Amino acid sequence: MRIARIILGFSLLLMATSAFGQKVTTDSVPGTDWSKYHTYSWGEGTPAEDPIVGQRIVAGIDAQLAAKGLKKVDSDPDLVVLYHAATDKQKSLNWSNMGGWGRFGGMGSAQVDTVVTGQLKVDLADYKAKQFLWRGTATDTVSGDPQKNAKKIEKALTKMFQKFPPTSGQ
Repeated sequence: MRIARIILGFSLLLMATSAFGQKVTTDSVPGTDWSKYHTYSWGEGTPAEDPIVGQRIVAGIDAQLAAKGLKKVDSDPDLVVLYHAATDKQKSLNWSNMGGWGRFGGMGSAQVDTVVTGQLKVDLADYKAKQFLWRGTATDTVSGDPQKNAKKIEKALTKMFQKFPPTSGQ
């Protein structure tokens, strides 16, 4: 019975860590004068395994940067944009207990599920100074449904660029 409680507690902990959903953070170099950056081009990062997902990420970042007034150019940009996509598989133990009374134990079962998590990082670097200035990171579970993943990518990029460019206090 004690082992069952330990397993149940551990499985609840695993489920809780994946149940909180998407986590998005940003970081930037303090004191950056973002008003001097007007153009960008793409550099080589770590593309998504699925080329359609990669296209969605690039289109989403392009849309976010355009909304912030940045223009995509083919040469001599102010900023270089890179993205890095990765996935990781984790095991999750799901335990169910069918109760019981007193000393009479009930029935229970355990099921091991594989949870795929994805991480997207977007870097912006000063092209001429060759210095990274900003990074956005998003982490979430990956669905088996491509449309759900597309919505998660869009939501992550919206959150990521919500307060871009950062003000001096961020």
